Amino acid sequence: MSINHLSANIERNLARLDQQLANLRDARQQVDGAAATVIDNDIATLLDTRARLLKSRSLAQRAHQLQQRTNPTERDTRYRTLGLALMIFSAVALVGLLASYFWLI
Repeated sequence: MSINHLSANIERNLARLDQQLANLRDARQQVDGAAATVIDNDIATLLDTRARLLKSRSLAQRAHQLQQRTNPTERDTRYRTLGLALMIFSAVALVGLLASYFWLI
């Protein structure tokens, strides 16, 4: 699952959770007694779940950033290009040295 899909999924869940929290808060104002205690427990549970979703989103973004910074294929491609350029430069220098040697003889 890509980071975009994961972030979109978390955002959908957060939006749904916020809507449920709003509904429960509205319901809490209309009731009292034992039902209010149950609703308060539900609100606390939803707030805990919301905090966990926010942490999950943060962790997913940090993991994605870390993966992008340490992507071995991108780093290896840079090193391969540098190695190829150095080999070509060495070959040109060798040809120049051989040409100057034979020119001086």
